[in-house]
Amino acid sequence: MRFIKLGCMFFVLFMCSIAPALSANNVPVYSADNEGVFFKDWLLCGPFPNSHEKNIIDYKHGPRCTFFIADLMKDAGGEAMAEPQAGDKITLADPPISHSWFLHQSKEDLVNFNDIFTPNDNVVSYAFCYVDSPDERKVMAAIGSNDNVKFWLNGELVHHFVLADGRWLAKDDDYVPITLKKGRNRLLFKVCEGTGAYGLVFRLLDHDKTVKSILDNTDKHNKLSAVTKIDELKITFGTPHRFEAVTPGAKVHFEIVHKEKGLIDAFDWREGFEASYPLEKIPDGFLTIKASIPIPGGKTVTNEVNHFKGKLPRFGYPERLKADLAMRDADGKAFFPIGTYGAAPEYYATIKEAGYNFIMGGEASLDGAHKAGLKVGVSMHGSGEHWLDHIREIVRKNREHPALLFWMLFDEPGYNKADLLQMHEAYKLIRKEDPVNPVYLVITDPRVYETFGRCCDVISVDTYPISQGDISSVGDNIARAYAVSDGDTPVWHCGQIFQWPGDRYPTIKEHRFMSYLAIQSGAKAMLWYSFRYRGGPLPEAVPELWQSHVQLLNELHELEPILLYPGLGERLLSGNNDIRVTAKTGPDGSLTIFAVNTSKTETFVSNIQCPTQDSKKIPALFEDRSVSMKEGVIKDTFEPLGVHIYQIK
Repeated sequence: MRFIKLGCMFFVLFMCSIAPALSANNVPVYSADNEGVFFKDWLLCGPFPNSHEKNIIDYKHGPRCTFFIADLMKDAGGEAMAEPQAGDKITLADPPISHSWFLHQSKEDLVNFNDIFTPNDNVVSYAFCYVDSPDERKVMAAIGSNDNVKFWLNGELVHHFVLADGRWLAKDDDYVPITLKKGRNRLLFKVCEGTGAYGLVFRLLDHDKTVKSILDNTDKHNKLSAVTKIDELKITFGTPHRFEAVTPGAKVHFEIVHKEKGLIDAFDWREGFEASYPLEKIPDGFLTIKASIPIPGGKTVTNEVNHFKGKLPRFGYPERLKADLAMRDADGKAFFPIGTYGAAPEYYATIKEAGYNFIMGGEASLDGAHKAGLKVGVSMHGSGEHWLDHIREIVRKNREHPALLFWMLFDEPGYNKADLLQMHEAYKLIRKEDPVNPVYLVITDPRVYETFGRCCDVISVDTYPISQGDISSVGDNIARAYAVSDGDTPVWHCGQIFQWPGDRYPTIKEHRFMSYLAIQSGAKAMLWYSFRYRGGPLPEAVPELWQSHVQLLNELHELEPILLYPGLGERLLSGNNDIRVTAKTGPDGSLTIFAVNTSKTETFVSNIQCPTQDSKKIPALFEDRSVSMKEGVIKDTFEPLGVHIYQIK
C-alpha cells in the first residue's frame, strides 16, 4: 500500500507539472518547458458571424469572410494588444452581438468548438492563453484548425492560414517557427468556420528536433500533384508549412514541360498550396511538371509528375455493360444495382433484407457477401510504384468470384489529387486482366469528371450537399457527368445518408428528394454512403430515416423495369422553374413521370405538359391517390422538396 500511495503521489505531481496554471484572471498559463503537451485549456470568446451574408450556400473562405478579416476587438485596443480576462466582453454594433470571455477546459487534445459554441456554422471565435518561458527561445508552434486561423504572438501576427474550402481538424497541420521572449508571452488565435467540424489543436515542439525530423524525411513531404479542373491545371507540391518552416520564405519553383514543345512556363508558388495555371496556354499531349524547393545546406528537394491534356482513350464496354448503360448479372440479365458503403459482415443479412443487392468492400468481403446473397464492389484504392502490381494480384485472384460485381479503382481522385496517368494505366491493366467486370470511380468534384471519367467504365457521383452546398446539385452533377462523358458512360448516384462531421443527417424529405432527383437525372444505379459511419448503423442511429430508406428501396425495385429501359428520359415543362419533370418510357409502353420541387421553402402548383392530349385520372405512385390530367396537363401541388411520380398507360 505504501508503494501504491507513493506511486499515486508521483503521478499527481507529474500531472500538475504538465497541466497549465491559471493566472489571477482565470487565464490558462502554460510552461515553455513542457514541449509536446497539447493546450487543452483556453480563454474563449465567441461565436461571431464570419460574414454579413445570410443563408450562405456552399461557403468559400476568402474576401467574403469579413469578420475574420476585420478586427473585432478594436474597441478594446485591437487584436494585437489583446490581453483579455474572464468576463471581459467583445461587442459588435452590426450585427448587435456581445460575448464574454470564459474559461474552457477540454478533455481532448483537439478542442471541439462545436460542443462549446452555438451557432457553430459560418462563425469566428477567439482563443487566448499565456506561455511562461524561463529564457528567450526558438520553438515550433504546431497548429491544427478547422477551418482557417490567425495566430498572434505578443501582438505580432505570426501565422495566417486561409484555404477556400477549409480543412479538417488535425494536429500539427501547420508548423510555425516562433521566438518566445523571456517571461510571459501572449498567444491569441482567431478561428474561422464554414460548416461541419470546428475547432483548434495546438502545442509547442522543440524547434531543432522538428527541423531535423523534416529534413530526415523529405520524401514524406515532397508529394507533387497535377490535376486538370475544367480549364485550369492545378499544381500542388508538398505539405503546407513544412519546408517553409525549415527555410522561412522559401518558395517552390515549378516548370511545365511539354513532351514535344519543351518548356511551356516556369513560376514560383507557396509550398502546399494549389497553384492554378490556364490550360489554354498548354498544347494537347503529354506533360511533365517539375518542382523544387531549397533547404538548408545548399540542397534542394525535387519531384516531378507526368500529366496529359486531352481525352485519354477508353476500352469499350466490359461484358457486364452494354450500350443501354445497364448492368448485367452473370447470366447477362440486366438489373438495377442498389448498394451501400459501410457494410460490416454482421449486418449483411439486414442489408439484404432491406433491399440492397450489393455492398462496397474489399476482397475479404466476397465470401461473406456471396453467402448472404449480395454482390461486392471491390475497392483497390492506392498509389505508388507497387500499386499496379497489387491491382494485378487482386484482379487475377478474384476476377471469377461469383460475388464480384465491379472493381473500385479509387476514391475521389480529384479531391485526393491522384496521378491521372497512373490511374489510366491501372484502368487499362484491369480491363486487360478482366474483360468482364467494369471499373468504377467515385468522383466528388464535378470539375474532374472529364479527365478521371476517362479512367473508368462507371462514374459514381457522390454529391453531399447537406450543409455543404445546394441540394439540387445532386441532379446537376449527374447531368454534367453525362454531358462531359459524351453520354456513353453510366452515371451512378452515391447519395448522402450519413451525418456530416459536426452536423446532421439528411431529413427524410431531403433524402427522398435527392434520391428521386438522381433517378430523374438518369442515374443507372443507386448507392449510399453509408450504412455505418462513425456512430452506430443506420437502423439504430436514425430508425425513422432507416424505415423511410427501406421504403424507398422497395419503390426502386418496383420501378426497376422502367429504370432499366434504355434512355435517360425526356424533360417536360411544368410552368415553374423550380419544378423539374422528366418522363421515362417503360417496356410496356407506359409513361412514368418523375417530378420534384427543388425549392426548400416554397410550395408551388405545377402544370405539367405531358406528350398526350388525354383527359383522365392517373395514379400518383406510392401515394395512394390519383390526379386529374386534362388535355395532357397534370395540375398538382408540390410542397418544398416535394416528390410526385405519375404513370400514364
